Amino acid sequence: MRAFLLLLAGVLALPMSAQAQRYDDRHGSHEVRCESRRGGYKECFTDFRRAPRIVQVLSERNCREGESWGHRPGMVWVSRGCRAVFAERGGGGGGWGNDRGTVRCESHDRRTQHCRKPFRGPAEVIDQLSRTRCIEGDTWGQDRRGIWVTGGCRAVFGEGYRVSGGHWRPSHGRDHAVECQSIDNRYRRCDWDPGYGTPYLVDQYSSSPCVRNRSWGYDTRRGYVWVDKGCRALFGGR
Repeated sequence: MRAFLLLLAGVLALPMSAQAQRYDDRHGSHEVRCESRRGGYKECFTDFRRAPRIVQVLSERNCREGESWGHRPGMVWVSRGCRAVFAERGGGGGGWGNDRGTVRCESHDRRTQHCRKPFRGPAEVIDQLSRTRCIEGDTWGQDRRGIWVTGGCRAVFGEGYRVSGGHWRPSHGRDHAVECQSIDNRYRRCDWDPGYGTPYLVDQYSSSPCVRNRSWGYDTRRGYVWVDKGCRALFGGR
């Protein structure tokens, strides 16, 4: 009798365990909580390869994309009291690796080759086919005619990540802006005028994530902006 009761208890416990596992899978590592405390600006690292979406709003205030939250490759930002849980969008959510079309462009004998894009947005390398490294601005780039490759770069290109919710852009000559670029994933310092206060990211140019204190930052003592791990962006101050 005792053995029968133990067996019955084990069978009843199986659905509960399976349900808990499914919950962990659904609400685990693929969700990121990002919170704006006291109305301040906050950046949160996501490592998402597609654009994020809000799963749950935690704040009393509404979180409106482009106003109180937005995103760049690998990160999400919140401000104005927005607190929420974010997850990666599925399907062709406008991020890396979407299926809006790809194009193969190859530089043979290190010659420059132009290729038309099957999409309107910016391009990025989806799959490098050559031993020669395909580095944007060096062995490949974009212009009005489409994509160009040179120096032996051969790759498959697809539509890049579309940034959501820009903050500020320099205007009327009263603001200060500095471009700083980590080329070939190398660490770089860029001079900053402390008279314009603490810099913040205005516009990201790279597909590599630009996340504060991870791939970019500001040294208050020496007065410079630093970038690393492929981050290329425009920084501003008011």
